[in-house]
Amino acid sequence: MMAGWPDGRMVRWSHGEGPLAIRPSDHPTIVCLWVLLLVAAPLTAQQTFDFQLHGLATVFANRFTGGGVGIGLRPPGRSRVAMTGSAGGLDGRVAGRVEGVLSFHLNPGRERGFSPYAAAGLAAIIARQATKGYVEVLLGLEERPGRRSGLFLEVGIGGGMRVAAGYRVRWGKGINRGPRRAPPQNQP
Repeated sequence: MMAGWPDGRMVRWSHGEGPLAIRPSDHPTIVCLWVLLLVAAPLTAQQTFDFQLHGLATVFANRFTGGGVGIGLRPPGRSRVAMTGSAGGLDGRVAGRVEGVLSFHLNPGRERGFSPYAAAGLAAIIARQATKGYVEVLLGLEERPGRRSGLFLEVGIGGGMRVAAGYRVRWGKGINRGPRRAPPQNQP
């Protein structure tokens, strides 16, 4: 037992000193954390989420081919944060690739056709022999980003020339859920 700490208590709630003591100067931090928690709930209602299935290949520096899944978050505006994971082969050996990217979409609400975007992030190829990290930069086209689902195609560099194609399913605030119905016409 530590000196000055009663049995059965995990936190010392006094203005004294110690590794877990709460000091008066900590109170603004605690208030800020509570405000952040209260504001975060309404903000999640404005998010758009997506899930993707994809195929990915890199050539020249490393020859990785594989397929995988990813998740993305689109806050209000034109940005998207995504994490993907792929399993496949690296020069004939079993390997995996993980990526984290931040992208900028030119027209995220487009409901027909393709919309371009640019992205940058970090990638890592994980193999039994070693793990290699890369900075990646890519350009992409996404079909109907303002609708529930669509195809995508990406080309860039990061561990060699990188090409990915796949299908994204989206849900959340920024998605149109179906065809628009015309309002009824009043006829005389």
